[in-house]
Amino acid sequence: MPAPTAPSVRRLRSTARAMLPFPEPESWLDVDTGDADFPAAARAFFPYTAFDGLDPTPRVLHAQAAERLEEGYQGRLTDPWLTAHLRARYDVVSLLNPHADPAELRA
Repeated sequence: MPAPTAPSVRRLRSTARAMLPFPEPESWLDVDTGDADFPAAARAFFPYTAFDGLDPTPRVLHAQAAERLEEGYQGRLTDPWLTAHLRARYDVVSLLNPHADPAELRA
């Protein structure tokens, strides 16, 4: 798992800070998480939040094994089993990948 660059880490932390005016979430799902760089950066601001990740690649499972995520799910939000399993479980859902599949956004 390559480490994110310093500008990337600053951008991820800045994104996480945008949630600071709100109560700390209990659970957070990061969609298209990859290596879970965003949850790793956000944990500095939300130490009591359980971060889960969803990604179509096995990288999410490696991120879970490296303890960057509580739970890692390999797949897409358009998968009916995943949608049913993940629905209504999260206080916050983040999607920071600008190339997301429009069908996933509707799921």
